[in-house]
Amino acid sequence: MKKIIIMALLCANWIMAQPAESRPVQGGGEMGRGDLKAMLNLTPEQDTKVKELVQNLQQSMALKKITLERIDLDVQEEMIKDNPDIAKISKILEKKSPVLVEMELESIKKDLEIKKILTSDQWLKWKAMMKMMEQRGGTGMPGKKPGQGR
Repeated sequence: MKKIIIMALLCANWIMAQPAESRPVQGGGEMGRGDLKAMLNLTPEQDTKVKELVQNLQQSMALKKITLERIDLDVQEEMIKDNPDIAKISKILEKKSPVLVEMELESIKKDLEIKKILTSDQWLKWKAMMKMMEQRGGTGMPGKKPGQGR
């Protein structure tokens, strides 16, 4: 029974980890690729490069989110035991930190790569858009929870 629940949770988390551009932004609207291209006035070359960077990050973050969910499920599995072992829970939770650091570093690297592609004006607009998305309850970028700004 536990394995069925764990598999169901993993499947649900996988669905939620799908690329942000295929999910509605909070408020019911969607911010599509065309909107980003138009708002930043991207050249076709810039658009291709930014799109590739964002998609690669989304895929990587989706896998890391699944890893984090597995860790959380391991903790939950230990917690439902009659006598949960706090030392074991601590050891399980220690696996989270390296994954979170990797996620943050990947996001920073992506930002630095995008900064190289965009003009100064485009970069300022990009940062403003990411901040606005974060404030709306979105994250701006995959792997970031609301309120986790830079």
